[in-house]
Amino acid sequence: SATTPWNTGEAGTVFLSGNGRVTDGTGNEVLGEPSKLVYAGPGEITGPLISRYRASPTTFCQRKTTKCRRGQTYLYVTLNKPARVIFNVYRAKGRKFVVKYVRRLTAGTNKTRLFGTINGRTLPATSLIVNAVAEDAARNLSPGVDTPFKVVTRKSQL
Repeated sequence: SATTPWNTGEAGTVFLSGNGRVTDGTGNEVLGEPSKLVYAGPGEITGPLISRYRASPTTFCQRKTTKCRRGQTYLYVTLNKPARVIFNVYRAKGRKFVVKYVRRLTAGTNKTRLFGTINGRTLPATSLIVNAVAEDAARNLSPGVDTPFKVVTRKSQL
């Protein structure tokens, strides 16, 4: 039993108040005080949604040097509610997984940086795709969205 009502999107744990207070469909009493973690409060029906997702610039250098100053790109992500966004980077050809990273973003337009090295792993100098999936506090997932970008080794390839 809850002492205060839950608001939309809140998470918590539900406990039974004691032995013999609840029975299953066949009339057997539930023993002990079982609990269950609940991820969505009442009324949590809207999941997160990603819109206006893009990378700019779409080409950047693997490493920032004096000859190639563009050592990063920006990912622009618009969310309908605050969410944890999971970014998965894949090779464009064959869609082979490269690396994964996570960011907590707010509702509205967000701007995150993407470098040639993520979590200690250097991105290959080739065409890549970064897929984004948003997860809200109630563990609802958004549909995945993709944006292409390219990593190069020399300024002449930009």
